[in-house]
Amino acid sequence: MDREENGFIRGASLLLFRAIYARVLFMCFFSNTSFSYRPGLEAAGMGLCLAAQVVLSVFLAGKSQDRSTTALLALTVLLVCLVNLYSLAHLRPADINDLGTVCGAAAEYAANGRSRTFISKYEWYFRHYHNNTGLFFLLAGLAKLGLSAGAGRDPFYLFAFAGTLLTALGIVLGYRYCAEKYSRAGAVSFLVLCLSFLPVYFIGCVPYTDTFTIWVPVRIIYISHRISVSEGKVAKLVLRAILGLTAAFGIIIKANSVIALVAVGISALFSDRNGLIGRTLAAVLTAALVLMSFSHLKYSVFDRASYDREGMPLTHWIMMGLQGDGSYSPYDEWEITTGGTHAEKVARNVEEIKGRLSRMGPEGYLELLKRKTSRSFGCGSGEIERSVLYSGFEEPDNVVYEVITTRGRFFSVYNNLSQGAYLAFLALAVLGALTGIRNRDVSGVPYLTMAGFWMFMMLWESNHRQLVNHWFILMICRAAGLSRVVKAAGRE
Repeated sequence: MDREENGFIRGASLLLFRAIYARVLFMCFFSNTSFSYRPGLEAAGMGLCLAAQVVLSVFLAGKSQDRSTTALLALTVLLVCLVNLYSLAHLRPADINDLGTVCGAAAEYAANGRSRTFISKYEWYFRHYHNNTGLFFLLAGLAKLGLSAGAGRDPFYLFAFAGTLLTALGIVLGYRYCAEKYSRAGAVSFLVLCLSFLPVYFIGCVPYTDTFTIWVPVRIIYISHRISVSEGKVAKLVLRAILGLTAAFGIIIKANSVIALVAVGISALFSDRNGLIGRTLAAVLTAALVLMSFSHLKYSVFDRASYDREGMPLTHWIMMGLQGDGSYSPYDEWEITTGGTHAEKVARNVEEIKGRLSRMGPEGYLELLKRKTSRSFGCGSGEIERSVLYSGFEEPDNVVYEVITTRGRFFSVYNNLSQGAYLAFLALAVLGALTGIRNRDVSGVPYLTMAGFWMFMMLWESNHRQLVNHWFILMICRAAGLSRVVKAAGRE
């Protein structure tokens, strides 16, 4: 039997989500300081996407039985995978950005180990940016598998193929969660949202930390749900171990992907505290074992002393989030943080954080939060165009380039349709939070996860790509709202 959620925590989660994301929706229309869209086109795109999503969901939910709903899932996954794989033939990562650097380092290490090229060209990067070390080892492992299978010395397509499969996994997990929590109407609504969100068809081409953890938050929520409804002790033990593995993977590749685990923990703490430590022991021990193994692997490749000394401390990213709109600042990195011991870096960061907060005051800080919200939540495309380039040296003549890169003829259409779908999603998610207060089938965990994600982004460096690995959680929140519309129409 599904564990009863604490009513106060569930209601507070829905209200908090509604307050935050209603403001985000308002900001996208009227005070988007980081991205340029035409309000009229935004409203038209939102209305068009919202109408299409509602009509399609109502129609499919009325026609679908369990077998045909599964067929719709298969069609969605197949379509997303095929478009992503087709796009791979025409796109490459830009060598100058983080994605290109990590992919190049993984390919070099897989082929030649700690070669002279790896040490001179790439090793400094991972000593400096610890956040991409986990992805480096994962991609290097994939590259070695590719070499063993005779796939050639350029493993980028293998990396992107893996990213595409993980995107498909996220869709399947989100579908299963909605099917079990919101019935067939919720499952159909989730799939319609996936089908109508254009960036999902291209995100596999960007095998970066966001894409490789796109399945992690939704898996955490789904596994936690399965634990609450499972009755066998062995089944619960296995599921908790899987939860620990998932959390460890998320922490290693991109730590913000485990915000969902915090939401699950808060819900569990207030819903049923009896034996909580014992119930979480399997997950904690599994995660700890994986994290210790990763630490051993990391220091077997990189010198511990230089790795720990040269890296950017956590305080750096908090400090950087307190200037401009909170996005990346070369000055903060190279003029303030870089140089000295780890303790000296932290001390400089803390001093600068205090100074910036003092200079801003309460009113200035609230204005900063508005700008940070705009930079992190004001764009619906995932900024895929910032991560990829065409694979050739000349201007190409293919539809992929023309659609998702800024110089393409149809980029404006793609960009505005993506934004329209994103705004429709926000509206449906807020609707789901409004109608879910009295509907106890609606869990507060996805909403608390997204509220926690917003809080994290207000603390951290601003970047819209951080939202990518929470797309499917936001879609679950939206599906709750859309399924209420479907049920109100009497289609289930």
